[in-house]
Amino acid sequence: MPEIYGKLYSHTFERSMMGAGPVVFATWAWVLSHAGYRDLVNLNPKTLAQQIGCTTEEIERSLEYLCGPDDYSSSPVLDGARLERTGPYEYRVINLGKYNSGSDDIKYREQATERQRRKRRRDAGLCESDGCERPPVSGAHVCSEHAFTVENQ
Repeated sequence: MPEIYGKLYSHTFERSMMGAGPVVFATWAWVLSHAGYRDLVNLNPKTLAQQIGCTTEEIERSLEYLCGPDDYSSSPVLDGARLERTGPYEYRVINLGKYNSGSDDIKYREQATERQRRKRRRDAGLCESDGCERPPVSGAHVCSEHAFTVENQ
């Protein structure tokens, strides 16, 4: 299985789940890390109990908690439930988009790296195109050779 990650925000520990207990937080972290960009996660309570180091009953109670209504939740979807059981071992993460809204961080960092690379080339008086050592055309960021390529229009 490929490595994936999920975001766990600090406010998770300070809002409506506060005081829910370590097994609930461990279960929730496991769910988010295994959901990735999909809103469905396969979760076998017995297997998760072995991975986390607790009993199957504790995992089942934590899943009941995460699937139950939350009067203090900021989300009105399914009365604030975090998970919805959709099959014997399948759960839907209700607001996964909310948790992954920052998952574009990688894309953002890649774009920021590219912007910085182009800026450094401009500052050095070079064409922004990779590998080109020619100076840019006056008023442009690329040399005359690259000025009319499709990517620069």
